[in-house]
Amino acid sequence: MLKRALIIISLGLLAGFLWGQVTIINECVTPFGAIPEYWTSYDGGGLEIYQSANSGYLLFDHSEDRVISNAYDLSAYSGLQLSMEVATYGSGGVNPLTIDVSNDNGASWTFASFVSATPTSSTFISSGSFSISSPGSQVKFRFRRDAGSGRGVRLKNITLLSDAEVPGPAISLNPTSLSGFSYQSGQGPSAAQSFALSGILLSANLLLTASATYEISVDNNTFLGQIILIPEDGIIAQ
Repeated sequence: MLKRALIIISLGLLAGFLWGQVTIINECVTPFGAIPEYWTSYDGGGLEIYQSANSGYLLFDHSEDRVISNAYDLSAYSGLQLSMEVATYGSGGVNPLTIDVSNDNGASWTFASFVSATPTSSTFISSGSFSISSPGSQVKFRFRRDAGSGRGVRLKNITLLSDAEVPGPAISLNPTSLSGFSYQSGQGPSAAQSFALSGILLSANLLLTASATYEISVDNNTFLGQIILIPEDGIIAQ
């Protein structure tokens, strides 16, 4: 009978180090045709946030407009710099773009807040560069126009760079082993035990293989001898 148990990671990944500037986020780089995958948007009114003119840009022309990024594990990085390009839209007083940062997957936005350089025309300019200090494992960025009136703000070319050494691909397990699987003969399988698996900076899928007489599952429902996990933005969290 089968035991529901210990997992062997059969894809070998070595945790080395990379030096030099590393690009972590490179989104809305023209030309682009939609809000980035896994990002979310909230249109508070006015024109739609994604605009296809001029090879694509994001438009914030209402105080309730929001674009929120995917969550990123930045805990292994240092020397982080966030930048983008901004321009105006419409008439009235000029406005900058506000960028909020959350360190808890968007539950709160008190981690940091930045204000871009204020554009004065439809010509895109650099927002300036913003340092992200003490980042965690669930960092999100929120873009908005913090003004009730005046010109809208156009946004494109969002980048997040690290200019310091960062670890290479890595996988972690918690706990690293399981024991105590048992059942009476003829009345298996054993009760399932669980563990957390995470990976960062991955460039390939993970093949998880159970050892002989064991099964594995990601949902505590379907148990198999092998499971493939597909990273999103180089990250796996199970």
